[in-house]
This record gives sequence, structure tokens and C-alpha cells, in this order.
Amino acid sequence: MNCTSLEKVVIPASVTTIGNYAFRGCTSLKEFDLKSVKSIGRYAFYGCSALQSIVLTDTLTSVGYYAFRGCTSATAIVLPDSV
Repeated sequence: MNCTSLEKVVIPASVTTIGNYAFRGCTSLKEFDLKSVKSIGRYAFYGCSALQSIVLTDTLTSVGYYAFRGCTSATAIVLPDSV
């Protein structure tokens, strides 16, 4: 949370949950790889204003409220049918 110089996140396959507030306020975060993630907690990416494209995979089953609020640079959020 609030790692303002963090630009990229690659989550290992062993991680299946992104917790509440995990990357909140990471204003330089531009990309992430969440291939194995099944659940994204509330406010997880809140305020990540540098994110431009958010594509989530079919492994995802739930997204918490306000998970991507304040991602002002995002032009698209693609959710799988599983959510």
C-alpha cells in the first residue's frame, strides 16, 4: 500500500488472493500480472492512477467493491464471465 514508485507487479502462481488495500495508492503502478488470482479484495488497486488497461483472467471469481476506484488512466477494464 502507498508504494508510489512501484511500476509493475508479477504475482506468482501460488498466490490466489489479493487482499484488501494491497496496492492502494501505488500511483506509479502501470501493469500487473494476476494469472492465478481468484479473488481481489476491496480497495486493492484504489488510486492506482497510472494503470491504463486492466484485464482480468477466467480464474477470477470475485472482485471487492472499489477495487479499481481512482484508476483514472484506465481506458478499459475487462472482466471475465466468471465474475
